[in-house]
Amino acid sequence: MPLRKNHFSQSGIIQFLASSVSPRLVIATVLALSFLKLLIVPAFYDFEVPIREIGFGFGPTTQAVATTGSMIACPPLFWHSSSLQCAFAERMPLIPYIFAGAMKVVGDSALRLAILKTVVLDLLLLYFLSRWLAIVGADRLTFIIVAMVFVGPQYMLHSFSPHYEEGFLIQLLAILLIMQLVYVWGRENEFVRWARLPAYVAVNAAIYLVKSSMILVLIWSFVFLVGLMRLRAGVKLAAALAMCVPLLLWGSYSKYMTGHFAIGTSIDGWNLFLGNNPATLDFYPRYTVDLVPGDGPIELGDRTVDRISFADLDRQLGWQASGDEWQINNAYRNAAIAWALGHVDEELRLVARRLVVLFFEIRNSPVVPGHDKPPILALMAGMAWMAAMRVIMWSAIVVAALACWRGTSMRRASLCFLAFLIAYIAPCVVAYAYERHVVPIILPTALFLASAWRLRAPAELR
Repeated sequence: MPLRKNHFSQSGIIQFLASSVSPRLVIATVLALSFLKLLIVPAFYDFEVPIREIGFGFGPTTQAVATTGSMIACPPLFWHSSSLQCAFAERMPLIPYIFAGAMKVVGDSALRLAILKTVVLDLLLLYFLSRWLAIVGADRLTFIIVAMVFVGPQYMLHSFSPHYEEGFLIQLLAILLIMQLVYVWGRENEFVRWARLPAYVAVNAAIYLVKSSMILVLIWSFVFLVGLMRLRAGVKLAAALAMCVPLLLWGSYSKYMTGHFAIGTSIDGWNLFLGNNPATLDFYPRYTVDLVPGDGPIELGDRTVDRISFADLDRQLGWQASGDEWQINNAYRNAAIAWALGHVDEELRLVARRLVVLFFEIRNSPVVPGHDKPPILALMAGMAWMAAMRVIMWSAIVVAALACWRGTSMRRASLCFLAFLIAYIAPCVVAYAYERHVVPIILPTALFLASAWRLRAPAELR
């Protein structure tokens, strides 16, 4: 009898969650939460600063583009070499040029810039969400999953912030996965023409031109185009060539400005070094690796930790760090690789910590000493939300793995999702990852999970 009662209880829960909900209600909720984000985030975080003070080098680079038309920064934003007076390729070009153009509309205000950027990206995402819902439909569980993502404090903050690339990637990566799933299902004709192949090429170009580590996502999207899209050979060839254009344009522009053809930035090696050196284990993952280089020890809670001084770095790298920005970049990259290969045990510990951050961590990270902590209530709310997102993430991964193993109707979509996920997280596993690197994959995992739930009746998408 208890088993029978439990069976009916589970059946009742499933029936409740599977009850239909209007897709318009889901879209209205997302729209309301997106508007609420524009009010809540500025109330808790100070974005009322000049654009030149936007972090991670984007502010000064935007200012340089706005005043000179070029990304050349003098002195360099990240390098501390006395032999390097200026640098050009420390950042990918899309964000600085978009911000410089937006300054003509919103003026010299990081807050107004963030609002404009967020509104445009959210409206674009809203369109693709509406088309996704038109295909898969909506029920109570779909509504709950989607609403839970958009109500999250970390989602609101990182999708709003103008300080780093994730403020663009959160919406763009979700749009990309929606398009790939729609092509897998053969339902792309339900999108308007611009939202099909032109949007696919444009979104991939934007993702890559926002952040150089997204090159793997671009490569996966290229493989998806060639192998999984059902298109005429001529159309497929044209689209494949178009996807190569951003690489060639950025590489050629770098060649013209610096004499070096490169498809990344000149700080990629530096970022790799920050995540792979003797001092990182003392900092990562609780504290930002930006603190690793510096003069003198630093207080971290109840510990005093030694840092790597720039003078020591200059001595270690020697003549390699005395050339242009690309030679310096290569020197740091080679130093990071050499340390990782020579200290396998320490490197494996770092890899394990990165995987924990990417797939298990629910605490806010990183901590920056000297900065005010968010209120305890906000921290608790953020941890609760992140715990819920971990459940969604792992549910999506397990569902995808089982679909691949069993060969269900979701197998191709699952392979697509897992390849997408691996392409995104691989650079983080090699270098480092924090909370802001995790948030961009939360909405895609939620959308995949909701799609798999809706596809339990496979005829819906046939």
